[in-house]
Amino acid sequence: ASMQNIKEFYQTCVDLRDLAFNNLFVPALAVSMFVISWREPQLSMGVLWYWCIVCMFPVLWIPSLPLLAAFWLSLLRNREFCNRLLTHELLAPLSQDGLDLIAERESSRMLSSWLVRLIKDRGGWVLKREELLKFAKGIHKDGKPTISFDALVVELNSGKQRWLTWNAGLPKRCRRGHILENLGTGTFRPVEEAWSCDGIHGWRSDNRPCRNGMQRKGVHFGARRYRCATCGINVCGVCAMGGKKTNLLFEVPISKFGFIAFEKVMEVVHKYSEVVEDWRDLLQSVLGMIGRCIESGRTAYAHNLY
Repeated sequence: ASMQNIKEFYQTCVDLRDLAFNNLFVPALAVSMFVISWREPQLSMGVLWYWCIVCMFPVLWIPSLPLLAAFWLSLLRNREFCNRLLTHELLAPLSQDGLDLIAERESSRMLSSWLVRLIKDRGGWVLKREELLKFAKGIHKDGKPTISFDALVVELNSGKQRWLTWNAGLPKRCRRGHILENLGTGTFRPVEEAWSCDGIHGWRSDNRPCRNGMQRKGVHFGARRYRCATCGINVCGVCAMGGKKTNLLFEVPISKFGFIAFEKVMEVVHKYSEVVEDWRDLLQSVLGMIGRCIESGRTAYAHNLY
């Protein structure tokens, strides 16, 4: 029971880190870089003018916050603009849409980081990052990819690229053996943005329900989404892995490190477990509210917030 408590506490910490980093910090960074790089001149000019005004008249800053929040909410509800605004190599989907969005930034560095995610997601491992960067430079030009996503996957699996190796892991598959597409954690919204999890490996069975309880359709901002275009199913990250949350710590016999070390770990678990769980639940609630606000089918909810 003590070992199980440690594992649950560690998994909660990992969930909290992922929620905060992938769904708050990285999107905020993506928005900042979008504005700073003047990819949308009108937006960048507006932000600059707002900054100048509140610097000259600080008394206006607090009263302007509700209007500022409504402005950004209205931008995020525009699906196509939101996808461009939140484009980041750590967030973009591992699909044709993701390739198009990353290529639009005309950055080989961003594209190489995105390729690392793609290769790892498909069960591979990059051996030489400098060779990967050279490869990335050759698959985009003038803001567009020079190769389709399907052709890119074939090229990576051809065995011609000596800077990567396969069989380092297993790609996630649906119940019929098709490789699942990783669509990210909600920062990218496809045309069918509302989804529900079809259960472990997409079996759509009462015996194999979603382990995260995502039976209701929605954006589910903060939850990793996998899709099988062939079968027309969607599964969350946990169900894509067979309903198990795997981590290196789960395989390490901590008790072998000694009784004193084990007792110290248990003290930390008992002291902070409720606090960590509360923060995780709070972040999940906040992300759920954001998802409901930006979902196209929930206009009334967004209007109430306005």
